[in-house]
Amino acid sequence: MVLDNHSAHISQETVAYLGTRPGRFEYVHTPKHGSWLNLIECAFSKMARIFLRDIPVACVDELQMPS
Repeated sequence: MVLDNHSAHISQETVAYLGTRPGRFEYVHTPKHGSWLNLIECAFSKMARIFLRDIPVACVDELQMPS
């Protein structure tokens, strides 16, 4: 699992949660300053636009998985 350094990703709660699942996750934080991160963010943005372009939805709730 690759995480950026957003406060939610490095919080005590997140670290504690991941600690309850030993061996299941190996997580790596990206560097705080990396020019290549912009390229990755652009790639994910483009993928999201392509994948979601032709999906007809009236509201965000329609994108939720049924429980």
